[in-house]
Amino acid sequence: MRNVCHHLPKRPKYFKSLKSALKPEGRIAIIEYKKARGFSFHKIFGHYVPKEKIIKEMEEAGYQLEKDWAFLPKQSFTMFHVKRA
Repeated sequence: MRNVCHHLPKRPKYFKSLKSALKPEGRIAIIEYKKARGFSFHKIFGHYVPKEKIIKEMEEAGYQLEKDWAFLPKQSFTMFHVKRA
């Protein structure tokens, strides 16, 4: 999922509903814009979700953070798997 999280209403509910569509070892990767400094289209129109909020909402939906990459200068890149019992 790339640069669309900010458009989803009720993200935890949405991601919870995706669990049944994932294979047993399936993953969800989320790339989302970071809040920009200064003038930015993403900042002005709210087209971003802080990485911390994505992680919190994914945990609420029953996922666990698996990997967090930092090589994208304007975006966060996180990968999640379903929490195992």
